[in-house]
Amino acid sequence: MPDINKKQLLLEEYIVDSNDEGIRVDRWFQRHHPRISNGIIQKLLRTGQVRINGKRIKANNRLLNGDSLRVPPLQSYINDPDKKLNIKPISPKELEIAKSMQDQIIYKDDSILAINKPPGIAVQGGKNVSYHIDRLLEFFQYESEFRPRLVHRLDRDTSGILILARNPKAAADLGQAFQRKEIKKIYWALVVGVPKPPEGCIETRLKKTVGTGSIEKTTVNNSGKRAITLFRRVESSGRHVSFIVLQPETGRNHQLRVHCSQVLGCPILGDGKYGGKVAHPNIKGISNQIHLHARSIRIPYNSSKNQSSELFLEAPLPKHIKNAMHIFGFEQKPTKDPFQNLQNN
Repeated sequence: MPDINKKQLLLEEYIVDSNDEGIRVDRWFQRHHPRISNGIIQKLLRTGQVRINGKRIKANNRLLNGDSLRVPPLQSYINDPDKKLNIKPISPKELEIAKSMQDQIIYKDDSILAINKPPGIAVQGGKNVSYHIDRLLEFFQYESEFRPRLVHRLDRDTSGILILARNPKAAADLGQAFQRKEIKKIYWALVVGVPKPPEGCIETRLKKTVGTGSIEKTTVNNSGKRAITLFRRVESSGRHVSFIVLQPETGRNHQLRVHCSQVLGCPILGDGKYGGKVAHPNIKGISNQIHLHARSIRIPYNSSKNQSSELFLEAPLPKHIKNAMHIFGFEQKPTKDPFQNLQNN
């Protein structure tokens, strides 16, 4: 087993984002490094090899958005031949998912890898999650010496662009860019109803609550965290369904889904959790899946492969959203930056 009392010469740095704010340090490890045993995690913490903003921490310390988390190289504990790590083998189903997602890579260079995530696959583990991308990241390592890292998330039922960092420096740079709000993501959504006004900026406070059956939901609550979303209606099919574009300025849990349902009064098509029966209008040929897609991302970035000062990536629509767009006759295409006027005002 690797000697975790030995002073490490190399450290890995992670920048905590808003999705991890408030969780315990040991829970962060379980979420991001599920293949490392709890015993290893506890010993690393006890011996001071895990630090937040340069300070020693305990397992029950909670993380804040923007914290710098420094840890020794963790891959060595995963690769350790000692079977005490109790690593669960990759199942045939997980292997099938990994191989299918390798076909969904839309960009790759030495620092960044972008995947068009299909709907129905969770990004990270959790309650009632059988399969998740975080456990399959080794299948996207390719020629790199580092296991890729997640730098942001998508909901399990949301499709679209997911960015992976291919080395520690890229992970730190991307984490800081997200923190400084330099990275812009555009989502396409089909919603039930017609948003009024047709464009604008939603600003509320959102809070996670636990309801019946211990089911977590996010609601508009004045004691919650600030959440901002830009929206614009592109087309409407009568008074039934509208095609809208969304740009989250913050990254709260289920932010877009809650803002559409509770603020615009137009739940995302297929989102029964926040829209109830209204989100399932029983229209022939329309899937019950959520019609929300992370369509594009703009990253301030240049590399030998990308000579521009900005990396712009787009993810093709999944089959169920493409089919719905055809049924409703939505043909207009938003511009590359549909919120330029709103941002300049």
